[in-house]
Amino acid sequence: MQVQLEQVRQKTFRWDGFQHIPVERLERSEVLGLGEIAWRGEIRHAAPGFHLKASVAYEQTLQCIRCLQRMTRQAASELELMIFIEQAEAGPGEYELEASDLGVLYLETDILDLEPLLLEQLQLNVPMRETCREDCKGLCPVCGGDRNVEDCECNRGAVDPRWSGLSDLKDRLDP
Repeated sequence: MQVQLEQVRQKTFRWDGFQHIPVERLERSEVLGLGEIAWRGEIRHAAPGFHLKASVAYEQTLQCIRCLQRMTRQAASELELMIFIEQAEAGPGEYELEASDLGVLYLETDILDLEPLLLEQLQLNVPMRETCREDCKGLCPVCGGDRNVEDCECNRGAVDPRWSGLSDLKDRLDP
C-alpha cells in the first residue's frame, strides 16, 4: 500500500486491515508459515514531517532449533516513526547513529510504501533461537531420533573419527 503524504497534510490517513505475505519474502528458513496479518495504523501531519504509528499482529509457524518440530507462536509489535521528505544529509564515510536517529525515516519523494515497513516488523519478530519448550532434548546425534518422544540406546560417548587426531595428541601430551 502506498500513501501520498501530501494528502496527509490535510487529513490523517488511517488503515486497518488484513494482509497476506508469502513466507518466502522473509528469507528466513526457521519461519515455516505466516498467518493472516492484522496491520493497522495512522499517519498524521506533524510539521515539519509526518508521524506514523502502527501495530501488527499475526501467527507465525516456526521450527524448533533442537528437535525440528513445527510450532505456532503469536507475534505482535508496535511501530512509531517520524517521516521527513528530504534527503538525509549524509556524505561519504561512516556515521555513528544516535538514539534519536532510530525512529526517523527520510524519503526522497512524498510517496510512502508501507509494505517494506511491514516486512521489517515481520523480520524483527522472528526469534533468534526458538525452542518448542524450555526443556527440549533435541535430536539424537547418532540416529536422529527425537529424544522428546523416546530415549534411544545409541552410544553417545563415541568420538567422531574426525577428532581422533586431537585425541591422539592429547594422549601423547598427558604424562
